[in-house]
Amino acid sequence: YGNSSRNYAVRVGDYHTLVLEEFEEEIGVQQVVMHQQYRPDSSDHDIALVRLQGPEEQCARLSSHVLPACLPLQRERPQKTASNCYITGWGDTGNISSPRNRQEGWARLLLSSRQEDRKWVQA
Repeated sequence: YGNSSRNYAVRVGDYHTLVLEEFEEEIGVQQVVMHQQYRPDSSDHDIALVRLQGPEEQCARLSSHVLPACLPLQRERPQKTASNCYITGWGDTGNISSPRNRQEGWARLLLSSRQEDRKWVQA
Protein backbone atom coordinates (compact mmCIF):
# COMPACT_ATOMS: atom_id res chain seq x y z
CA TYR A 1 0.00 0.00 0.00
CA GLY A 2 3.00 2.32 0.31
CA ASN A 3 3.33 5.29 2.62
CA SER A 4 0.47 7.43 1.26
CA SER A 5 -1.90 8.19 4.15
CA ARG A 6 -4.88 8.05 1.74
CA ASN A 7 -4.41 4.28 1.42
CA TYR A 8 -5.06 3.60 5.11
CA ALA A 9 -7.62 3.85 7.88
CA VAL A 10 -7.23 2.73 11.51
CA ARG A 11 -10.01 0.83 13.24
CA VAL A 12 -10.07 1.11 17.03
CA GLY A 13 -12.26 -0.84 19.46
CA ASP A 14 -12.56 -3.82 17.11
CA TYR A 15 -12.57 -7.40 18.42
CA HIS A 16 -14.12 -9.48 15.63
CA THR A 17 -13.29 -8.31 12.11
CA LEU A 18 -16.66 -9.35 10.61
CA VAL A 19 -18.91 -7.93 13.37
CA LEU A 20 -19.61 -4.21 13.91
CA GLU A 21 -19.17 -3.61 17.64
CA GLU A 22 -20.37 -0.83 19.94
CA PHE A 23 -16.92 0.70 20.58
CA GLU A 24 -15.60 0.28 17.03
CA GLU A 25 -14.56 3.43 15.16
CA GLU A 26 -12.66 3.95 11.90
CA ILE A 27 -10.27 6.92 11.74
CA GLY A 28 -8.38 8.36 8.77
CA VAL A 29 -4.59 8.49 8.73
CA GLN A 30 -2.77 11.81 8.46
CA GLN A 31 0.81 10.49 8.19
CA VAL A 32 2.60 7.14 7.80
CA VAL A 33 6.21 6.62 8.94
CA MET A 34 7.45 3.27 7.64
CA HIS A 35 10.47 1.43 9.01
CA GLN A 36 13.55 2.45 7.01
CA GLN A 37 14.46 -1.17 6.25
CA TYR A 38 10.98 -2.31 5.17
CA ARG A 39 10.78 -3.97 1.76
CA PRO A 40 7.44 -5.03 0.17
CA ASP A 41 8.81 -8.45 -0.80
CA SER A 42 9.59 -9.41 2.83
CA SER A 43 7.76 -9.47 6.15
CA ASP A 44 10.90 -8.21 7.94
CA HIS A 45 10.47 -4.74 9.46
CA ASP A 46 6.78 -4.69 8.47
CA ILE A 47 5.90 -2.06 11.05
CA ALA A 48 4.99 1.61 10.81
CA LEU A 49 3.91 4.51 12.98
CA VAL A 50 0.75 6.36 11.97
CA ARG A 51 -0.57 9.77 12.96
CA LEU A 52 -4.36 9.73 13.08
CA GLN A 53 -6.53 12.48 11.64
CA GLY A 54 -8.49 14.57 14.09
CA PRO A 55 -7.88 16.93 17.01
CA GLU A 56 -4.26 16.99 18.21
CA GLU A 57 -4.89 15.63 21.69
CA GLN A 58 -7.60 13.06 21.01
CA CYS A 59 -8.53 11.62 17.62
CA ALA A 60 -10.35 8.54 18.98
CA ARG A 61 -13.10 8.27 21.57
CA LEU A 62 -11.40 6.64 24.56
CA SER A 63 -13.27 4.00 26.57
CA SER A 64 -12.65 0.78 28.45
CA HIS A 65 -12.21 -0.82 24.98
CA VAL A 66 -10.10 1.94 23.38
CA LEU A 67 -7.00 3.16 25.22
CA PRO A 68 -3.85 4.94 24.00
CA ALA A 69 -0.48 3.26 23.53
CA CYS A 70 2.19 5.65 24.73
CA LEU A 71 5.61 5.94 23.11
CA PRO A 72 8.64 7.01 25.17
CA LEU A 73 9.84 10.60 25.05
CA GLN A 74 12.80 11.19 22.73
CA ARG A 75 15.34 11.18 25.58
CA GLU A 76 13.58 8.59 27.72
CA ARG A 77 15.44 5.32 28.13
CA PRO A 78 13.59 1.99 28.21
CA GLN A 79 13.37 0.22 31.54
CA LYS A 80 16.14 -2.35 31.67
CA THR A 81 14.13 -4.44 34.11
CA ALA A 82 11.17 -4.84 31.75
CA SER A 83 11.21 -8.30 30.20
CA ASN A 84 7.67 -8.75 28.83
CA CYS A 85 5.04 -6.75 26.97
CA TYR A 86 1.41 -7.35 26.08
CA ILE A 87 0.57 -7.66 22.38
CA THR A 88 -2.72 -7.78 20.47
CA GLY A 89 -3.73 -8.01 16.83
CA TRP A 90 -4.95 -10.10 13.94
CA GLY A 91 -1.56 -10.86 12.36
CA ASP A 92 -0.15 -14.11 11.06
CA THR A 93 -0.29 -16.85 13.69
CA GLY A 94 1.21 -19.55 11.48
CA ASN A 95 -2.20 -21.06 10.67
CA ILE A 96 -3.61 -21.33 7.15
CA SER A 97 -5.94 -18.33 7.55
CA SER A 98 -5.72 -15.16 9.60
CA PRO A 99 -7.83 -15.05 12.77
CA ARG A 100 -11.14 -13.11 12.80
CA ASN A 101 -11.04 -12.54 16.57
CA ARG A 102 -8.32 -10.35 18.02
CA GLN A 103 -5.46 -12.41 19.42
CA GLU A 104 -3.64 -11.33 22.59
CA GLY A 105 -0.86 -12.47 24.86
CA TRP A 106 2.45 -11.75 26.53
CA ALA A 107 5.68 -11.54 24.52
CA ARG A 108 9.30 -11.24 25.52
CA LEU A 109 10.57 -7.68 25.19
CA LEU A 110 13.80 -7.35 23.22
CA LEU A 111 15.74 -4.18 24.02
CA SER A 112 17.99 -2.93 21.25
CA SER A 113 21.10 -0.86 21.67
CA ARG A 114 21.52 -0.46 17.91
CA GLN A 115 21.64 3.20 16.90
CA GLU A 116 19.46 2.64 13.80
CA ASP A 117 16.64 1.15 15.91
CA ARG A 118 16.70 4.07 18.35
CA LYS A 119 16.55 6.57 15.47
CA TRP A 120 13.49 4.85 13.98
CA VAL A 121 11.58 4.90 17.28
CA GLN A 122 12.31 8.63 17.64
CA ALA A 123 10.87 9.35 14.16
